[in-house]
Amino acid sequence: MPFTVKQDSVIMGVTEFRNNIPNLLKEKHDEEIIIVNRDKPLGVLIDFNKYQSMQDLLEIAEDYILAEMIRESKKTKRKLLSQEEMEKKYGI
Repeated sequence: MPFTVKQDSVIMGVTEFRNNIPNLLKEKHDEEIIIVNRDKPLGVLIDFNKYQSMQDLLEIAEDYILAEMIRESKKTKRKLLSQEEMEKKYGI
C-alpha cells in the first residue's frame, strides 16, 4: 500500500524498530519514525511535545467545527443537537 510521508520522516521496519526500542526511547527525535511491516504502515513514533501540540490543535479544530455547526443551525432555525447527537452524527 503506497503512502506519503513528510521529507523529514524516517521509515523503519518493524524488526529494526523492535531491535532499537531502548535507544529510540532514550533519544529525542525531531522527525517522525514511521514503523512499517512489509511496506504497510503500522504506527508512528513522535516526540511527546509534538504529540501534545497535535492534540491541542485537533481540539481547537473540533471546537471550531462545533461552533460553526451551531451558528449554521441558528441561521436555518433548525433544532439544535446535543453534543452527544452531534458527535454521533458527525463522527467526532
